[in-house]
Amino acid sequence: HADSFQRKLQCKTLSCASRCKVPFSSLWICLSCSYVGCGRNDNQHALHHSTQSSKHPLFFNPHTCMIWCYACDAEVHDGNDADSLLDQSAVDPRRVRNLFQEAAKPNAKHLHDGAVAGTVATRSRQPSLKGLTGLQNLGNTCYLNSALQCLSNCPPLQRYFRTCHTLFLRPLDVTDNKVSVTYRLAHHLHELLVSMWSGGHSYIAPQNVVRAVFDLNPTFRGYGQQDSQEFLRCLLDNLHEELRQEVPATYADFCNLHTSSLHNADAMQTDKGDSYKTVFRSIISETFEGLLRSEVKCLACGKTSVTDDRYYDLSVSIPRKRDRAKVTATKDKAVANGQTVDDNLADDRKEKSWGWFSGIGKLFGFGGGPTGLYDCLYNFCSTEELTGSDRYQCEFCKTRNDCHKNFSILRLPEVLCIHIKRFRYDSYFGQKISSTVTFPMEDLEMRPFVHPQCPSAELTQYELIGLIRHIGGLGGGHYIAYCKNYKSNRWFEFDDSHVTEVSERDVLGQEAYVLWYRRKPPHPPPPPAAQQPPGEGLNGPAVDLQTERRQLKRRIQNFLPRLPDKPAFYLSKAWLNRFLTVAAPGPISNYELLCEHGVPVGSNSETKLVALPADVWAQLVDKFGGGPAVQILSDCQACAKFNQQRNLRRNVEKNLIQKYDSLTTEPGKHWYLVESGWLRDWKNFLWDSGSVSIRGKERWVPPGPINNHKLLDKDGVTPKLGLKKAHHYRGVNVRVWKLFYRIYGGGPLVCRPQLDLYSESIPDAEPINLDSEDEERIQRLLSGLLVESDVNLG
Repeated sequence: HADSFQRKLQCKTLSCASRCKVPFSSLWICLSCSYVGCGRNDNQHALHHSTQSSKHPLFFNPHTCMIWCYACDAEVHDGNDADSLLDQSAVDPRRVRNLFQEAAKPNAKHLHDGAVAGTVATRSRQPSLKGLTGLQNLGNTCYLNSALQCLSNCPPLQRYFRTCHTLFLRPLDVTDNKVSVTYRLAHHLHELLVSMWSGGHSYIAPQNVVRAVFDLNPTFRGYGQQDSQEFLRCLLDNLHEELRQEVPATYADFCNLHTSSLHNADAMQTDKGDSYKTVFRSIISETFEGLLRSEVKCLACGKTSVTDDRYYDLSVSIPRKRDRAKVTATKDKAVANGQTVDDNLADDRKEKSWGWFSGIGKLFGFGGGPTGLYDCLYNFCSTEELTGSDRYQCEFCKTRNDCHKNFSILRLPEVLCIHIKRFRYDSYFGQKISSTVTFPMEDLEMRPFVHPQCPSAELTQYELIGLIRHIGGLGGGHYIAYCKNYKSNRWFEFDDSHVTEVSERDVLGQEAYVLWYRRKPPHPPPPPAAQQPPGEGLNGPAVDLQTERRQLKRRIQNFLPRLPDKPAFYLSKAWLNRFLTVAAPGPISNYELLCEHGVPVGSNSETKLVALPADVWAQLVDKFGGGPAVQILSDCQACAKFNQQRNLRRNVEKNLIQKYDSLTTEPGKHWYLVESGWLRDWKNFLWDSGSVSIRGKERWVPPGPINNHKLLDKDGVTPKLGLKKAHHYRGVNVRVWKLFYRIYGGGPLVCRPQLDLYSESIPDAEPINLDSEDEERIQRLLSGLLVESDVNLG
């Protein structure tokens, strides 16, 4: 029986004992009797088996090699504190036999013991250097762990989430004791980074972050292999959507902000009907976002089409043999423009003999020896000929013509992520390119690749702060992160829960998949003949950025703002974080401290600002510009009135709907259908779960006019096919419809005799009016003149 079991395990032909047709990855093996059952996501036979006997709580998943205790409802870790090799593509029966024996030992420990604040599972240790905390592999989550470790060692982002969380975090929702949906991912990432940088844990299980990501993007659910770079893009996109702030163009102009560094948006409509131009920004866009210019020159008319696209990472290909000519031409062009770089990254790796692997690489056309990162960047920015089936539709000629296309970087980010494309799918089986790509550690020069109009062309040097390595092939593998700890300037390897110090030489020898570079600050000018005494000012001559930062922190810590003889100026924590962590913090932006009417907000603003002496504020403005100056914190009367009317409106609408709503229609009456998405937005407006952030503050906005056009075809009459009740539309009675229509307007009317979109269409022939007192309340609601007595319907 044991040999048969091993053969089935080796061939992945095991099946559920109850004959369930589930995949191999959904099977769980009892470590007490070898019973095989399906998991919770299927028919829960493994769970039923564990409840029949209290001595059979431990189960093993042969696909992920995870051990789970149903009695504790938690993963089990072996007593040697060593991780399971969850990323192996083949099943090893010897390892399963060892796990059968180890599971009965009394020293088997559960990962949930000693959890931090009840949120993540950890293993405690004596306090040590902060930031050296591993991440537990939760089942093929090495791709996620490696990306999180690089984010944790990115100073602008890490410090923002640890020290500026009051700018975006909301308290727990009192009604259901759950984190606000609006900032769920940001909330859990804040908790994770605080725990990782506490210095008291050897590793942590990032369970809440994993759940939040799975909820936002179901593609990453399950225990399958995922791509670390794709996860990183998804994570940054969702974080930006949660944290983005609407900055009016007037403030952007006042602070002298570059609109190219902000997300442009259409005019936003307010409750009062006025509109204003807004732009979006977040810590994600400020740190990772760059601007890429694409220029396509039509060879027929000679005109050029220009497109600017934002990016969080540059995806560059490893040049093939056929690409060498383009790379050389791009290099020659850079030399002609005086933009040369030292791309000779010669070390012992170039002296190696690559043997048979070099021959295989050359056979596929991408070379077997090492390639420089500069070659990849030159290849990325080289001119591409669009001919044949790739011809471009010229916007001037209105025809498909042969064209030349090339990329250049219009704006460089503070943290530059370079993704090296190692997976190709241009053949039937696909392939992974394991060629070595050499890369610089300290001085990556991006000047040859930037557009002449780049606003920060003088700050083009970067230093390496992180690296993600992929081990394995196209069908599976393992991710490991290498990060530079900014407190010690030492390099460490983060292999899931294991953290090991490595040398720079070890980092240079890795097969890089994603490279993380941080912009280097400008060099200080040479000191004049008469040196200014130390400590005399922040912007003294020949003071480097690190010294300037230490001086500012010391002045803030020693300043007592409430003394009468020391007037205070207030500075946003968000800009202070930029000053302390990035090379070019840009103009001061205190707009987070202002309401939409331009009044400094006094209520609950102490956690969003720091107080400065007057001379320090003057020196910062003189050096960086921006503003505005904030000295007095007060409450805006216009905002107070708006909030009062908003709360009264929400309560009045709740009471009116509760008064007229019903589960059935009256005899002879019909159903009025409303699009589910609009109803969901309306509920969010009433119960605080949906919000729009304006300049760092939250504001609940109505859903806008009823939008039933999503239910109908272009003719506005015929229902779209495949729509389902409750999922796509819901029904209300005639009085609720009249109430919705009076307050929000919109349409079109969708009336049916039954709660079915595809039943007979009925015209609106029900002359039912609301109570006269309710009509008066609605009129005051629309005019913004509600009073407290309107809440009580009598």
